[in-house]
Amino acid sequence: MAAAGAPKLQFAARSRAGVQAYIAPDLTKVEGIQGDKAKIVEYSKDGTLLAVLNPENIVIYNALTGVVFHTINRPHVQAMSFSPMGSFLVTWERLDPAVNNGENNLIIWKLETEEGIAKFTQKILGENWPSVRWTKDEIYFSRVVTAEVQFFVAKSMNPTEVVRRLQLPNVTHIDFSPGKQTYVFAAFVPEKKSQPGSVRIYSLSSPAASADPVPRLLASKSFFKGSEGDLMWNCDGTYLLASTSTQVDASGKSYYGETGLFFLSTDGSFTYYIKLQKEGPVHAVSWSPTGKEFIVTYGFMPAQSTLFDNKCNPVVDFGAAARNTIRWAPNGKLVCLGGFGNLPGQMDFWDVRAAKKVGTAEAHCAAQCEWAPDSRHFIAAVISPRIRVDNGFKIFKYDGSMLSDTPVNELYQVAWRPMRAALFPDRPLSPPKAAPAGSPAAAAPAKPAAPAKYRPPSARDIAPAITGHKEEAVKKYSVSAASMYQPKLSQNPPGWDDGAQDAKKKKKKNKKKKAAGGGGEGAASTEDDAESSTTTSSTSTTSSSLSVSGGFTIQEAVPGGKKGKSKKEAPTPSAESSTTSTTSTSSSSTEPKTSSDSPAPEKSAPAATTTPAATTPAATTTTASGKPAAAKPATSKPSGSPKSQQEKQGKAPSKK
Repeated sequence: MAAAGAPKLQFAARSRAGVQAYIAPDLTKVEGIQGDKAKIVEYSKDGTLLAVLNPENIVIYNALTGVVFHTINRPHVQAMSFSPMGSFLVTWERLDPAVNNGENNLIIWKLETEEGIAKFTQKILGENWPSVRWTKDEIYFSRVVTAEVQFFVAKSMNPTEVVRRLQLPNVTHIDFSPGKQTYVFAAFVPEKKSQPGSVRIYSLSSPAASADPVPRLLASKSFFKGSEGDLMWNCDGTYLLASTSTQVDASGKSYYGETGLFFLSTDGSFTYYIKLQKEGPVHAVSWSPTGKEFIVTYGFMPAQSTLFDNKCNPVVDFGAAARNTIRWAPNGKLVCLGGFGNLPGQMDFWDVRAAKKVGTAEAHCAAQCEWAPDSRHFIAAVISPRIRVDNGFKIFKYDGSMLSDTPVNELYQVAWRPMRAALFPDRPLSPPKAAPAGSPAAAAPAKPAAPAKYRPPSARDIAPAITGHKEEAVKKYSVSAASMYQPKLSQNPPGWDDGAQDAKKKKKKNKKKKAAGGGGEGAASTEDDAESSTTTSSTSTTSSSLSVSGGFTIQEAVPGGKKGKSKKEAPTPSAESSTTSTTSTSSSSTEPKTSSDSPAPEKSAPAATTTPAATTPAATTTTASGKPAAAKPATSKPSGSPKSQQEKQGKAPSKK
């Protein structure tokens, strides 16, 4: 029942029997409203008028009393739409030489005088109806034509005169901001071939200002994979959500194409691509009536539903379930998350502030659902021609309890009468009521527990595997978790290894020193020599180490220059590629280096020779700064040589 002093709820239903308005939730009929063959029923934005589109005319009623206000005698109209303040009505009809001479089929009617003040030609109705968009104060209205957006002044002497233009190739539709900045609008441009698409926000000057006739760009966001898009303003007009989609998924992961979600601020200070946690399409996006948060349902089924604030930080995760629909209550405190269409029709009612589910209901095969203006009643309808059987509507309470179930033969449409949420008292949620004593619900015995499934003795001590889907619990994000939700983007490209890049820089620096000073490399530090220098023995022994993402791979040394099998090592923060073979002792910085084939100078020790099988790669370590430490020279067991360990270290052999 409605609270004392609150206005009465009303909704209209259009069926094969005609149009009927009801007072909810007791379903009292409103007399006077008729329309046996009505095609469309629509309330004005403020809820004072109700327009009924008949085959021969359009009748506009007082929504409360059912008294006829206006009648527009225009046959064969296919679509209509009210202006924001209810002063004008836009209609569209097919191009027919017998009706409109094949032109001027888009007409703007002034309801006060019931005359058409502006006429245009539009071949097809299109998906972006209404094609005429209005500012909140009804000063401007706009039309999108080929590569151009045209702006008109409705209340001027010549409403068909273009007063502002915006040249924008491939633009499909625009939408004005509903906030205080009434002359701000967003435009959607889809991608075309190799050209990216974009979402742009513009500011339009007032009609009296002649100094700035071209709209001024405030913000923009470019993207690929977006042939279609929806523009969604918050109630204050400060933020915009743009949901993009394509018909085909190039990766082949989704049958429904690819989707994307972008966030833009009106002043251009914040533009963001919302990277969602779960892979899959975006099913639904909806702003809260408060304008400070929004919910996204996304991912492969079971879909995830997450509440974000106006900085794109996750606040509440409602878990995964079969959902594709979001309906906010007008007061912004409750939300219904449901799954309709090809889903079973389960509806979950949530208290958003407490992050608590307050009710659950089912509406199988429902195609229309909406909250009442009082934020306490919810209607779901099964309509034709989508479903031609079991048509009707159900009214639920916010806790999921069903108040009425009304079957209607061939129901086509239901619509609540719009009213401001502030007209209804802000009542707290009622606690769940216990069944009264003596009622069938209280007297019914408790259902016995289902018998446990048989498990063999060998598997009784093992935890059973979870089968089927279990709905996830609600999750609240803290500030730290919210910052971790969006992964920080690295400034370096994928596969970048800081240690390898530092080694390359050192190696290039040593080469420059050597080219400039002729032997400057020999004066470098031991660490630089171990990282950058590589000497190969005369037996052509090959040994290499390759740095990869998440670890490194070492290849075994094989004689004859052939590469051996790769060995995977444990992941390390960074691994420096190094190759070390048995070499002669390094000479002083003033003496040139000699190869193993040339005779050693008199002052230097004889060169050590080893077999290829004794060559092993040098082990590398990483310091705290991420740079490789000095590599120790690899030791090898002498084969066929009388030289001792002292000879390898550059010392003369002792005489026995």
